[in-house]
Amino acid sequence: MAGELGWVALTVGLYVLARRGERGRLRGWGLVATAGALWVALRLTGTPPVRYSQALAPVTFLLAPATVALAVPLVRHWPLLAARGRRMVAAIAVGGLVSSFSAALLSVGLGLPGLWRTLLPHSATTPIALPLVAALGGSAELGAVATVLTGLIGSLVGPAGLARLGIRDRVAQGVALGTASSGIGTARAWREAPEMGAAAGLAMALSGVAIALLCLPFVNGRG
Repeated sequence: MAGELGWVALTVGLYVLARRGERGRLRGWGLVATAGALWVALRLTGTPPVRYSQALAPVTFLLAPATVALAVPLVRHWPLLAARGRRMVAAIAVGGLVSSFSAALLSVGLGLPGLWRTLLPHSATTPIALPLVAALGGSAELGAVATVLTGLIGSLVGPAGLARLGIRDRVAQGVALGTASSGIGTARAWREAPEMGAAAGLAMALSGVAIALLCLPFVNGRG
């Protein structure tokens, strides 16, 4: 028990320190620094990743209620989002489907046709993606890695990349981050601006529904 609490404390402590050290262009790299430090700690202590994952079960459990809690600030910005309702829903649906299909096609193109069952839900938030991977018969471990990496990459390059493409509207940026980068991208959006975070939260929820519906025909080998 003490060992489990130690890993929880170390993970949270490293993340807090990394976040405090973020400045300028380093903003958003706190997760990368935390992951790197934890990897070193696991190697030095000889702790298997499975044991670390089990120790972090209480933190993982909080992902689901934390995701649901995003509905509270979402309500505050609802009038702004409702004014763009149809365009947002269309963009989120198309973005979620394109993200899923592109990953699946990539796996086939790489000569790994079975990998699509793991990558198909990779853009959904973790509480949705992991059960979908299991239902599709994919690899739970690889699915978790793919989901986290998708969110992490989107969080790091998303805001600056969208700005370079001329997309500077906060709501549009939030929709893009929430659709493509799930919870990690949504967290980054909240740090940028409240309206951007609200749009990302809505996009994350709706894209999760769209991806779940997309995966449904392939569950239990029906696809």
